[in-house]
Amino acid sequence: MRQYVHVSATLDKELSKKVNEFCAREERSRSWLIEKAVKQLLEEMEDLEIAYQRIIVPETKIISSKELRKRLNV
Repeated sequence: MRQYVHVSATLDKELSKKVNEFCAREERSRSWLIEKAVKQLLEEMEDLEIAYQRIIVPETKIISSKELRKRLNV
């Protein structure tokens, strides 16, 4: 069973208006939208951190997309 934690945030009026309009149009709650946005942002930040680490660690081997597909059998 998922457990939830209440989080409070303050938004700029224009951003809040856009959030409310989107949620009304899509028939979704603000909580749903904010949870999706936070998850996506965290995933992108994690990807950026991995990319950054690969840049600063010269021993990291970079492979082509062709090699990656071969290794993944796709």
